[in-house]
Amino acid sequence: MNYDINNVRINTQQFTCSYIIELARKNLLRFAHDNEWFFKNNKKSLFIESMFMRIPIQSFYLHENKDGSYNILDGNNRIHTIIEFANNRLTLSGLEVEKECNEHCYSELGRKNINMFLRTIFTMHILDVRHDENVVFNIINRIK
Repeated sequence: MNYDINNVRINTQQFTCSYIIELARKNLLRFAHDNEWFFKNNKKSLFIESMFMRIPIQSFYLHENKDGSYNILDGNNRIHTIIEFANNRLTLSGLEVEKECNEHCYSELGRKNINMFLRTIFTMHILDVRHDENVVFNIINRIK
């Protein structure tokens, strides 16, 4: 792979959970279809519970497209889980700390947990739109 390292542009931004949900609703997130799919329901639930508990979540990698959409390079499972939960397609189970939330979906939660969920802040590393596929592929191989 031959490219000028000085031309690699990765911008780090903070996205709230509510912003990620909004991007998904506007069809501005493109999921990869690779071997990263899918978390089991128990792991999805524990991930959501971690957000309730304010545990810092590892960062995500995105590649910005010319149309303003993003390809998810790393974090497909986590973002998919967020969207699934926000759309009431995940019922929480096996929670270890917020046990009162077991057997509930998003719309059935109390205000405290919904606020914790929506206000969670994620670190997003965004590859500049100008990168060609070879650079993006090289970076994906380095971070996974």
